[in-house]
Amino acid sequence: MGATYLLEHIAGCFLFDEHLALVESGPPEGKEKEAFLKTHASAVPLSYPAHAIQLRRALAAIASKIPKGGLRAANLARTRHDVKHAVSDDFLIVQAVKSIEDLDKVLNSLAIRLRDWYEFYLPEYSVSQPDHAEFVRGVVETTKEQFLSGKKTDSFGADLGKPHIAAMKQFAERLLGLYAAKQELERYVDSTMKTICPNLRAVAGSTLGAKLLEHAGTLKRLVELPSSTVQILGAEKALFRHLKTGSRPPKYGVLLAHDAVQSAPKGRQGRAARILADKISIAVRIDYFKGQFKGDALLEEARKKIAQ
Repeated sequence: MGATYLLEHIAGCFLFDEHLALVESGPPEGKEKEAFLKTHASAVPLSYPAHAIQLRRALAAIASKIPKGGLRAANLARTRHDVKHAVSDDFLIVQAVKSIEDLDKVLNSLAIRLRDWYEFYLPEYSVSQPDHAEFVRGVVETTKEQFLSGKKTDSFGADLGKPHIAAMKQFAERLLGLYAAKQELERYVDSTMKTICPNLRAVAGSTLGAKLLEHAGTLKRLVELPSSTVQILGAEKALFRHLKTGSRPPKYGVLLAHDAVQSAPKGRQGRAARILADKISIAVRIDYFKGQFKGDALLEEARKKIAQ
């Protein structure tokens, strides 16, 4: 018996004899396709350009077997399937950390607006509470009388009516809801990072690790980047300015937020970021290839090397 040929096509799987006559056909996907391919594993798979002539003859042979509109329907089904299964957890982490960053910007702007508004009523409280979140909470929970009790001087603020005070408190309550939403997103990012990137989370932290994923795009892309690029992720503008004008190149990007880099002397923060980027590159490779957990050991190695 002569050789048989196998063609995997979007419309199905097709088996041909040595003369390129159609012998048998199978489904385009699913377990039935796997069974069909396994049954005919000895057949020669047709590929381009190795079997260009045979492919032309095979495609001509199956043209009449594909119903009108069937190829378009098969393409739509395959596209729908591929798009549906293209979503991975690292895409979701990227969207969540972007949402956290957007919330940060909105909350900072709205908290400053509330401060400007509330200072007409009680400017001393705004000065005494520099933290935005605690200030907003105090606007809701603390009255003017409570704040001024025990103080020897009166407030410079105006004596506003109840409707004005109620409006400010209601606005502050909405901001507290946004702060709570941000905390929920941070918990979600932390739990998801713990599941898919435990080593990256241990070395960089959940928020910083998620930002590295955001700048890289995907976990696979982060794995492919050299540690020298990981070191300056987030400093793209400074890098392009260096390439364009010859200014000093960036020594770090988002890694500056890591406590190991922050605690290093200012002149040695670039070195600390380089050491940390090396360990992060190892951590993401372990995560991508589903290796054993070594995140804590990698972080400890980085801290010891930075301290030398």
